[in-house]
Amino acid sequence: MTTYVIRKKHFDSRFDEDERLVGFTLMDDFKDQHTVEIAWKSLEVEALKTFILNEKNESWYSDCEKPLLNQLDELVFEHSQQHILTDNQITENLPDCLEDDEIFEFIQKLDIYSYEICEFQEDVQFYAIWLNYKNRWMLVSRGNKPYLVYDTSREQLFRSIKDIQIDLSDYVERAQLEDMAISKAALMEVFNRFSSMEYYPAYPVVRISYDDQQLIEVLDAVLKQPIFAVRTLSLAQVLWIEKKCADIGLKKQKLWQEQNASFAYQGE
Repeated sequence: MTTYVIRKKHFDSRFDEDERLVGFTLMDDFKDQHTVEIAWKSLEVEALKTFILNEKNESWYSDCEKPLLNQLDELVFEHSQQHILTDNQITENLPDCLEDDEIFEFIQKLDIYSYEICEFQEDVQFYAIWLNYKNRWMLVSRGNKPYLVYDTSREQLFRSIKDIQIDLSDYVERAQLEDMAISKAALMEVFNRFSSMEYYPAYPVVRISYDDQQLIEVLDAVLKQPIFAVRTLSLAQVLWIEKKCADIGLKKQKLWQEQNASFAYQGE
C-alpha cells in the first residue's frame, strides 16, 4: 500500500548568503492522493501568505528573469488591480484580497515550493545515525529546531549530509571515550594521529568528525563498541521522531518570544 507524505523544505540564508536547501521534515501522512494534494496546496498557500517578497535575504526575485517578474506582476494585477512590481522593486507581500486559488496560481508560475509530496510503500526503510555513546539518534540544529539526519539508503544518507553541508561532528567527553576504549594508550595513539579529532590535553572534550571514514575505522578499532552505527527506521518511526522535534522547536520558539517580550517591556 502506498503512503503519501508531505515533506517540508528548510532553507538557510545566514550570513547574507543566497538561500540554500538545508533539510526536510516529514509532516502528516495520507492514504489517498486526492487528500494529500488538497492538504499540500493549503500548506503552500499559507506559506506564501507569510512570505516576505522583498526581504533582504530572499534571493528568489534576483534569480528570476525580468519577463517572469512582469508575468507575475500581470497575474497579480489581473486578480487584484494592484501591482507587486514598481520600478523593478518588489512589494513586501501579495495583496490581501487574493483568493487561495489565485495565490496558488502565483506559486505555480513562480515554481518555488515550500513543501513536496513523497510516495512511500508501507514497508519503506530509512537510514539514520545512531550515537552509541549517547544512546540516541543523531540530530542537527537549524535555528531553534532539531532535525533528524536520515535518508532512504546508507549511501544517500552520507551523500545528503555532504550536499546540505551538515557539520557531521560532535563533542564527546574525553573521560567517556576513555571508558569506551580497549586501552587508554591505544586511544591516545588515535588522538595523536588524527588532527581532525581536535584533541587538546587541557580540554575535557574531543571533537570527532563522523564523515572522516579513516578516522572512524581506526577509532572504532580501539573502542569496545563503534562510536556510531547506521540503523534503519520505519516510516512511522521517522514521523514520530519528526513530530517530537517539531514540538521541541515550537517550545523553543515560544520561550524565545516570551523572553523578547519581557526584554521589550518598559513598565507603566
